[in-house]
Amino acid sequence: MNQRVSLFGLPFVAGVRHGVVEEVLARVRAGQHIFVLTVNVDIVVKFLQDAGDEHFQMACRGADLVVADGMPIVWASRLVGKPLPSRVAGVDLLVDLCEAAAEHDLSVSFLGAPPGVAERVVARLTTQFPRLRVAGVYAPPLGFETVSSEMSKAVEAANKGEPDLLFVALGTPKAENWVHLVRPQLQARAVMGVGGALDMLAGRVLRAPRWIQNAGVEWAWRLWQEPARLWRRYLVDDIKFPVYVWREWRQPPRRDNA
Repeated sequence: MNQRVSLFGLPFVAGVRHGVVEEVLARVRAGQHIFVLTVNVDIVVKFLQDAGDEHFQMACRGADLVVADGMPIVWASRLVGKPLPSRVAGVDLLVDLCEAAAEHDLSVSFLGAPPGVAERVVARLTTQFPRLRVAGVYAPPLGFETVSSEMSKAVEAANKGEPDLLFVALGTPKAENWVHLVRPQLQARAVMGVGGALDMLAGRVLRAPRWIQNAGVEWAWRLWQEPARLWRRYLVDDIKFPVYVWREWRQPPRRDNA
């Protein structure tokens, strides 16, 4: 398996995207049940803030594979002496896992995003990977997590067709909290929160050009597209990130094998 690097209190995978895909496949084929957490600056801030959501923090700590979904995370790792080799973008990892699933006869399922979005993503992915088996698609209603009957319906939908991989597009921290709460009931062997990846793959949100991604300012591109929804995240909440990097820098480097 890939080596781990302890950063911000989480065991990040110190590997490239291909290595992450290989580890997911190996653990799925071994019959393990794993949770893949893609971490960006917003997740780091939510995880570390003093008045944070305890359920969210427990969900993050319970992840089996933690990957750096953002260049600022990679740069921070290098700055504090715990270098990660590269960014593992959640949207790219999702596509790679679907390609691998098609090659290895594994099934996938999608839960979340507005109605119709996941269906458009499925149409795109099955065109790209004709052998991809899709076990199910379900968009739960807003506020479903507060209604026990809707929670049960969501779990039932997630388990429909007994998928090998389940992609959860409920946003942060809802996706992580939901997975943590119902994980013992989920049949999928690999579960991954995918944030806004389905919106990008469906064309509802334009992904930043590669040079903007590499420059680490994809947040500005997203803010430009969705200012009403994202201004507080990027201009208020996430400005705490440099403080957490400084705190991490004060800690001695430590590299763990896993």
